[in-house]
Amino acid sequence: MKTIKKFEIRSQRISVDEHKEIYNQQINNPDIVENIVRQLTSGIDQEKLFVFLLDIKNKIIGFVEAHSGGIDNCNVDPRIIFRAAVHLGASGIIISHNHPSGDSTPSNSDNNLTTRISKCGKLLDIIVLDHIILGNEIYSYKMNQPYLLEN
Repeated sequence: MKTIKKFEIRSQRISVDEHKEIYNQQINNPDIVENIVRQLTSGIDQEKLFVFLLDIKNKIIGFVEAHSGGIDNCNVDPRIIFRAAVHLGASGIIISHNHPSGDSTPSNSDNNLTTRISKCGKLLDIIVLDHIILGNEIYSYKMNQPYLLEN
């Protein structure tokens, strides 16, 4: 007799009570994500990558801190990024991370992550709407390198 192992999807969630004002906001420009991520990373000296899970109208239905990196990198497994999106039935995502150095210029690693996440999203039919990097200024892949977002 074969047994089936039970499994549970776990994702690190940020307390809804603490940040309930974030939910149901419609994301129609990068400034909204910038304001949220700046609030979440205020006073932090390491990179953090957040995934905003969106419904069909681009309203936030959830968000997770997918990774916390060092002072100059934030490598993350795409499975971590899409686990919560699949679980909540998100139709799109926006990923965003901070650059504590203040320089929002994307690194080769950022470009590779964006391409990889976009390809995974395409396979899962979850649109990757943007990857936003925050330093002293904001960098939006949708505005600057839309060809890396395979939608």
